[in-house]
Amino acid sequence: DVSQGAAKIEFANETFGIREEGDLKVLDIVQIHSLVTSAYNGLYGKLEEYYEEKQRWGVKLQGNANLEDSVICVKPAHLKFVREELQGKHEIERISLKLEQHSDQKNWTAILEMESEALQAARSLMQSTCENQQASRHLIYHKMAWAHQHLGLKDGGDDLKQHHKEHLGKAIEWYQQQLLVINKIGFQSERGLSGNPSNMAHNFASAQANIGNMHHYLGNHENAIDFFEPALTVFREAGDKILEQYACGTLYDSLMAAGHHSKAQEFAKLNTHILKKEKERRDIICSTHAALCK
Repeated sequence: DVSQGAAKIEFANETFGIREEGDLKVLDIVQIHSLVTSAYNGLYGKLEEYYEEKQRWGVKLQGNANLEDSVICVKPAHLKFVREELQGKHEIERISLKLEQHSDQKNWTAILEMESEALQAARSLMQSTCENQQASRHLIYHKMAWAHQHLGLKDGGDDLKQHHKEHLGKAIEWYQQQLLVINKIGFQSERGLSGNPSNMAHNFASAQANIGNMHHYLGNHENAIDFFEPALTVFREAGDKILEQYACGTLYDSLMAAGHHSKAQEFAKLNTHILKKEKERRDIICSTHAALCK
C-alpha cells in the first residue's frame, strides 16, 4: 500500500529529525553526513542559500572552533534536518561556545555584539527544568555581565564617565539574572552547578560580590554593603581566603564612604587578620617544601 509506505517514511523522518530534501529551507539547522571529505561529517550548520546551478546548499558551519562561520556547499542528500526542538538546543550551545571563546580571548566588544541573541537564547531556556540547560543559561548571564563589568571599569578608575556607568548598570542587570538562575538550579535542588552544595553557595556569593563591586564603583555604597556582607559569610565558610580578603577590603571602603566608620574598622582588623593568617600558612608551606627538598 503506497499510502502506508508514505506514512512510515514520514514517521521515520519525524523520529530521526530528517526532512525530505526538498523541504529544506533557508535558516534551517542541518547536520552534514556521508561526505567523501569525512572531516565535515557530523558537523552542524545553518542553511544560507540554495545554489540552483550547483544543486547545492550553502551551509554556514557552527559549533566547531576551527571552522565556525565557514560556508561550504553541500548536496541536499548529505544534509539531515535537525528538528525544531533540537535547533534551540544547538543554538544555545553555539552561543555559549562563542561567548566562551570571546571571553578566553578577552574580546569584550565581540561579546557585546552578541547581546541580543544571548538574551533571546537565555529567555528561551527560562521554562526549562533541565539542569544542564539552566547551567547554559547561567553561563550566558555570567559572560555578558563580565564583559560589561570589564568595559565599565576599563580606563575608568575613580573618575567614571557616563559610558562606564552604563556598562556597570548593565553588568548589574545580568548578574541579577545570574542570581535568579543559580537560585533555580541550586537552591531549589539543594545542589550547585556541579552537584556540590558549597559550589552552589559559592557561585551565588560570587555573583553577589560582583553586584556589590559594581554598586561600589557607582557610588551606591549602601547597596554594595548589602551584597558584600552575605557574600563574605559564604567565602569565609568555604575557606576561600582570596575572596574573603577581597570582600573585606571592599566592604571597608564602602562602609567608610557611607559614613559607618566604626563598623569599617572592624573589617579593617579582620582584613589584617586574614592577611596575617594567609602569610603564616604560606610560610609553613614554603618551609615544608624546603625541608623535603634537602
